[in-house]
Amino acid sequence: MAEHVHGEGDEAESYLEAGRVSVETVTAFFEVAAGLYRVAPWKLAWDSQVLALDVPAYGVQQACLSIIGRLGESLGFLLFESFEKYRAFQAMAKQHDESGRSPENLGTSLLSLDFDRGADIPPTMRKEIAAHGWEVAGPEAYPRVLLTEPDVLARPLTDRDVRLVTVAAAAVTAFVKQHEDVFEAWSPVPRSHEVAVKIGTEQVTARVTAPHPGLEGEEDGDEDESEGGRERKVVNQLMRAFLAAEAQAGQKEPWLSMAGFVCESLYGYKLDYGDGEVDGFTAVAVEEYLLDYFPRKVTADDEVIQATPDILTRHFNWLGATGKLAQKKVESICKRIEAKRSSFVRRANDPSRFGLAKGFVTMMQAAGVDPSDEKAVARFMANYNAQVAREMAPAAAPPPPLGEPGASSRAARSPRQRWTPRPGEPLPAPTSLCPCGSGKRYKKCCLVR
Repeated sequence: MAEHVHGEGDEAESYLEAGRVSVETVTAFFEVAAGLYRVAPWKLAWDSQVLALDVPAYGVQQACLSIIGRLGESLGFLLFESFEKYRAFQAMAKQHDESGRSPENLGTSLLSLDFDRGADIPPTMRKEIAAHGWEVAGPEAYPRVLLTEPDVLARPLTDRDVRLVTVAAAAVTAFVKQHEDVFEAWSPVPRSHEVAVKIGTEQVTARVTAPHPGLEGEEDGDEDESEGGRERKVVNQLMRAFLAAEAQAGQKEPWLSMAGFVCESLYGYKLDYGDGEVDGFTAVAVEEYLLDYFPRKVTADDEVIQATPDILTRHFNWLGATGKLAQKKVESICKRIEAKRSSFVRRANDPSRFGLAKGFVTMMQAAGVDPSDEKAVARFMANYNAQVAREMAPAAAPPPPLGEPGASSRAARSPRQRWTPRPGEPLPAPTSLCPCGSGKRYKKCCLVR
């Protein structure tokens, strides 16, 4: 989206904007911008994963912030007055992309923070940086604030403009450090983080929330409704409403994140392995999810496993209370959940019940491999396949028995096969004896590295 915001207006030659922006404001801006650049949120977020920004001291409520640069272009962020203004800009950008003509009207004004190469910064501004000793994070990390009006022309900045962008940058930096995983999962579970930013003698409080509430109820992704897109949309709306109700009732993190994870897997089972419908839950279907689907398909730690029956009970009670499921069915389902609680916990922790994919993920995690790291996974699978190939290779000719000419004590020992776990088979502790019978510790012997 960034290519649509740079107009042909007169380029500002001073960070101080002819005295309209104070030195203390620009000093704080550079310090905060350097921190944002080092965190590099554009490596995690897409520009469509918009955040809400609240800065009460500046009268900013649910402004819409879009992080740009995922593809390596125009690093920084765009800040819109509201979600509606962001949508207007999106519509303009789409029209421009389709027509190929330069936009004459952006549909809104916006503030932006951009990081440029030092060579692209006017000499007078580079001299200001050197004279004041302002912090720059790297040769391509020279920060600039732009105010672009609907007519695609850059306008002069005020002290408040730069302070607002500074506060926004500090809030995004703190949010990403606290909730780095939010962009990968992009769950309807709202995540917020509040931060106090000091600019000179002023201290400003800001809050970032993801996803932006304006996204609620919108189509997620580009799913074809004929292939389940409509059902996925309904599920997301249900989950947002349920989690919002639980948050209002006093539930906090990490419970809300666990509830989002469990409900996503529940509806994933219903849509992909059940009857394909969002509603119509029965006690039999929920039992199948607990005792078969979850143990085979869902990779979760013990905290999530222990919490799952209670999360499901609260979710089905909420469905009943909001009229989305008949009360008789709710009572039957909740009774079944409680009756199967111990069986569920036992099965969910039993590696012999893990499916092939879950078994491999569990093996990787036990070996210290991050399943989201493609290169690490490729190395793990190459080592695993090599071990399996060695096990399946024809055995070497047996060594001569003791006493025969040329037989040494080493040659007389029985050859040892390298031990390889089967999918779903529990791994020994790294410091325990290796199952291959070598007498060595597992981590010093057959542990896949």
